[in-house]
Amino acid sequence: MIGYFRRTEGKRPEDAFDRYQTRLANQFALEAGHETIDRLCPRSAGFLAQAPAFQKDEYRRFIAAEAASARTSYAVCTDEAQR
Repeated sequence: MIGYFRRTEGKRPEDAFDRYQTRLANQFALEAGHETIDRLCPRSAGFLAQAPAFQKDEYRRFIAAEAASARTSYAVCTDEAQR
Protein backbone atom coordinates (compact mmCIF):
# COMPACT_ATOMS: atom_id res chain seq x y z
CA MET A 1 0.00 0.00 0.00
CA ILE A 2 2.87 2.35 0.66
CA GLY A 3 3.59 2.16 -3.08
CA TYR A 4 0.15 3.61 -3.77
CA PHE A 5 0.79 6.49 -1.39
CA ARG A 6 4.21 7.09 -2.95
CA ARG A 7 2.59 7.38 -6.37
CA THR A 8 -0.34 9.54 -5.31
CA GLU A 9 0.80 11.69 -2.40
CA GLY A 10 4.02 13.24 -3.67
CA LYS A 11 5.69 14.71 -0.59
CA ARG A 12 5.73 12.68 2.60
CA PRO A 13 3.88 9.55 1.45
CA GLU A 14 4.79 7.76 4.71
CA ASP A 15 2.95 10.45 6.68
CA ALA A 16 -0.11 10.06 4.46
CA PHE A 17 0.02 6.29 4.92
CA ASP A 18 0.29 6.72 8.71
CA ARG A 19 -2.74 9.02 8.70
CA TYR A 20 -4.66 6.46 6.65
CA GLN A 21 -3.83 3.65 9.07
CA THR A 22 -4.73 5.82 12.06
CA ARG A 23 -8.07 6.72 10.49
CA LEU A 24 -8.84 3.02 9.86
CA ALA A 25 -7.92 2.10 13.43
CA ASN A 26 -10.07 4.91 14.81
CA GLN A 27 -13.04 3.86 12.67
CA PHE A 28 -12.67 0.26 13.82
CA ALA A 29 -12.48 1.33 17.48
CA LEU A 30 -15.57 3.52 17.15
CA GLU A 31 -17.55 0.73 15.52
CA ALA A 32 -16.42 -1.77 18.16
CA GLY A 33 -17.56 0.66 20.85
CA HIS A 34 -21.13 0.21 19.65
CA GLU A 35 -21.03 -3.57 20.00
CA THR A 36 -22.66 -5.13 23.02
CA ILE A 37 -20.29 -6.90 25.40
CA ASP A 38 -21.78 -10.33 24.78
CA ARG A 39 -21.41 -9.94 21.03
CA LEU A 40 -17.94 -8.40 21.07
CA CYS A 41 -16.32 -11.04 23.24
CA PRO A 42 -18.56 -14.01 24.05
CA ARG A 43 -15.89 -15.91 25.97
CA SER A 44 -15.33 -13.01 28.37
CA ALA A 45 -18.82 -11.51 28.48
CA GLY A 46 -19.42 -12.61 32.07
CA PHE A 47 -16.19 -11.10 33.28
CA LEU A 48 -16.65 -7.88 31.33
CA ALA A 49 -20.15 -7.44 32.73
CA GLN A 50 -18.95 -7.97 36.33
CA ALA A 51 -15.59 -6.19 36.18
CA PRO A 52 -16.76 -2.58 36.66
CA ALA A 53 -18.29 -3.50 40.03
CA PHE A 54 -15.29 -5.44 41.37
CA GLN A 55 -13.39 -4.16 44.34
CA LYS A 56 -9.65 -4.92 44.39
CA ASP A 57 -9.96 -8.12 46.46
CA GLU A 58 -12.95 -9.36 44.46
CA TYR A 59 -11.00 -8.90 41.25
CA ARG A 60 -8.04 -10.86 42.64
CA ARG A 61 -10.31 -13.71 43.77
CA PHE A 62 -12.05 -13.81 40.40
CA ILE A 63 -8.76 -13.92 38.47
CA ALA A 64 -7.33 -16.58 40.82
CA ALA A 65 -10.42 -18.74 40.31
CA GLU A 66 -10.21 -18.30 36.53
CA ALA A 67 -6.53 -19.24 36.54
CA ALA A 68 -7.20 -22.30 38.70
CA SER A 69 -9.99 -23.51 36.42
CA ALA A 70 -7.77 -23.12 33.34
CA ARG A 71 -4.70 -24.63 35.01
CA THR A 72 -4.52 -27.64 32.70
CA SER A 73 -4.42 -25.49 29.56
CA TYR A 74 -1.17 -23.62 30.24
CA ALA A 75 2.38 -24.40 31.34
CA VAL A 76 3.67 -23.19 34.67
CA CYS A 77 7.23 -21.94 35.05
CA THR A 78 9.26 -23.76 37.64
CA ASP A 79 12.67 -23.07 39.12
CA GLU A 80 13.99 -25.83 36.86
CA ALA A 81 12.58 -24.14 33.73
CA GLN A 82 14.17 -20.81 34.59
CA ARG A 83 17.74 -22.19 34.77
